[in-house]
Amino acid sequence: MQKLIFFLLAIIIHSSIYAINIENHIIGGFSAPIYFTKYDQIKIDSIVSNPIATAIKISYPHQLLKLANKVANGIKCKSKARIILTESNLQDTNLVKYRHDAVIVILFFNSN
Repeated sequence: MQKLIFFLLAIIIHSSIYAINIENHIIGGFSAPIYFTKYDQIKIDSIVSNPIATAIKISYPHQLLKLANKVANGIKCKSKARIILTESNLQDTNLVKYRHDAVIVILFFNSN
């Protein structure tokens, strides 16, 4: 019985040390996509109200370049986050259908 208790205690201590090491390696994450089919100041204000976003990626199909620039400018004037503007003309397949009617915004977070 004493050996079993010692063994379980060793596992708990090892697990605790391992968990502490994992926390030191978390580097950040990203948000769910935010879709713009038209300019929406409420969505812009919601995006810029997040102070921990370090980068904002804006993807758009070619035909929505003007909307993408308008969204980017709306964010840029109120946020210090780096903005990455990317044209994305993905082709639909039999298995995958993409949204060609929206500008997509994703926030990136970094814990550093």
